[in-house]
Amino acid sequence: MLRYHSVGTKVQVQAGHTPTKLRQGEIFSCERCSRSFSYKYNLIKHQRYSCGQAPQFACPVCPLRSNHKWSVNVHMRNRHPEIGAESKPLQLRIPN
Repeated sequence: MLRYHSVGTKVQVQAGHTPTKLRQGEIFSCERCSRSFSYKYNLIKHQRYSCGQAPQFACPVCPLRSNHKWSVNVHMRNRHPEIGAESKPLQLRIPN
């Protein structure tokens, strides 16, 4: 296998790793929703946890729902500062 490291606009190749982004401007698109990503890893995360999935985390105070725990944490800290540090987002389902 080859390992790619981006150095400025040039790409260096080393053994041991498969590249996920090779050329400037290469785009990875989701076939289900047409959302685009610069890195293949982000597309894989999107397809696994976001695209077509019901929100996994909920705010315990209001109806906010999100697929990302960090997003609910930020929301709670900003919108509900009185309980933000003590409470955790409710997990609505266990991810596969």
